[in-house]
Amino acid sequence: MALKYNGELLQRLVQQKELMQRTEQQQQQHFYHQQTSRPTPLGPVLQKLEHFNLGRINSFASSQSNFPATVVASTPDDLVRLPCYVIPLSKNLRFQGRRDLMVNIRLILDQDANALQFQSLALYGLGGIGKTQAALAYAHEQRENKVPAVFWINSEGPIDILQGFTTIALKLGLSAERDSQRYEQNKILVLDWLQTTRKYSTFLNTCKRFILIYLDTSWLLVFDNVEDIDLIRQCWPRAMQGSVLVTTRNNEVAIDPCDKGIEVPVFGPDEGSQFLLDLVDRGKYSKDEKDAAKELSESLGGLPLALNLMAQQIKLGRKKVRQLRDDYQRDPRKHHRTRIKNFTYAHSLETVFRASFALLTPEAFAILGPMSFISPDGVPEALFQSSDLPDALRFCHVTEECVFHR
Repeated sequence: MALKYNGELLQRLVQQKELMQRTEQQQQQHFYHQQTSRPTPLGPVLQKLEHFNLGRINSFASSQSNFPATVVASTPDDLVRLPCYVIPLSKNLRFQGRRDLMVNIRLILDQDANALQFQSLALYGLGGIGKTQAALAYAHEQRENKVPAVFWINSEGPIDILQGFTTIALKLGLSAERDSQRYEQNKILVLDWLQTTRKYSTFLNTCKRFILIYLDTSWLLVFDNVEDIDLIRQCWPRAMQGSVLVTTRNNEVAIDPCDKGIEVPVFGPDEGSQFLLDLVDRGKYSKDEKDAAKELSESLGGLPLALNLMAQQIKLGRKKVRQLRDDYQRDPRKHHRTRIKNFTYAHSLETVFRASFALLTPEAFAILGPMSFISPDGVPEALFQSSDLPDALRFCHVTEECVFHR
């Protein structure tokens, strides 16, 4: 009985070994066809190999001076978790318009899979203009396009930035600790990975070893709401490939550290009125309502945040668009002080305007007051060169130099 039992056991072991070999062969074939069908330089290389043998792959790779991949034996612990997405805001299904803006963002930042390079872009403009929403739309678009790594960092202050890098490090598997004492180290880990990464990797289990194939990979990093340029310079990726998108009110970012910049424009009258009506979401509108929406959009200067606020008040108050238009024209300051009930922005229009004015020099702020009561075109310089100017505008007369937009 013992001999029979051992014979049966041996037979089962042989069968299990054959099954494992067949399974491994199937995995190898699947991996082979998957790689050779990809539009990457690795496909033609693998087509020249009859079998997946680590020694033969390394030997072949080392003989190719222009071989774009590194093949190494490793363990699963060395794997970076890809694909990896850190986007704290969900996709905005109400995002609309901005067709030209989105086309330009794609033209600058989209990567060519066969010629990866480092590219950066700043979206700048007035607070509430829609910079974050455009960046968010592009980030989710890249995720849907299977870009392996898309990261988002809130960048209002140094702690926000460090926390953002720590979240990325944890998601990638570069770090296992969120301790604030390791924030700086986590930032360095992520920046180092962005700079040196060649880890869009598929691994093959063969004889309990892992063959990792490291290829250059595209990635997107978004710095949202940058206030201090110096903070961004301290954590700017020094990479050979990848894309960085920055949103900011400061147009200097478009020059340094970003390579290019786009000023996000306000909505035109038609685009703004359509945006307002879509947010109110009442289906069909009369001609009077459409005209009122257009007038309200013009009164608000086509600012998306302001139109969002008005849409909320129309819906919550169950008002007609023309009612709110008339109410706004009677007392605009009341509406400017109303806080936005929005998960991406929690300030009033007054706060937005004050933040923008804070960027002005004292001289620019002083001259903006009287100019706001004058037609914006063709302002005569003689008005500001009189000897009777108030003290706040005395600099115009003293220097006899004042630059105006004509």
